[in-house]
Amino acid sequence: MWQASSLTGGSPITKYNIYGGASPGDETFVYSVSPNVLQYTNVALVNGATYYYYVTAVNSVGESQKSNEISATPR
Repeated sequence: MWQASSLTGGSPITKYNIYGGASPGDETFVYSVSPNVLQYTNVALVNGATYYYYVTAVNSVGESQKSNEISATPR
């Protein structure tokens, strides 16, 4: 789950891009969600493995800088 961006560059956010990977700093594009969705559930994971994610906001101005990277380890 993430918070909606308050900085939009003067144009409404049209989607959020989610990037993920198995190594920190090595994320690739995973999925896009509509601007009213503020969470993503990845069900294709291996228990005990750590995954890393970040999110960007997209609008007519372009794609934002990436969010802070987070990690998650399913059990």
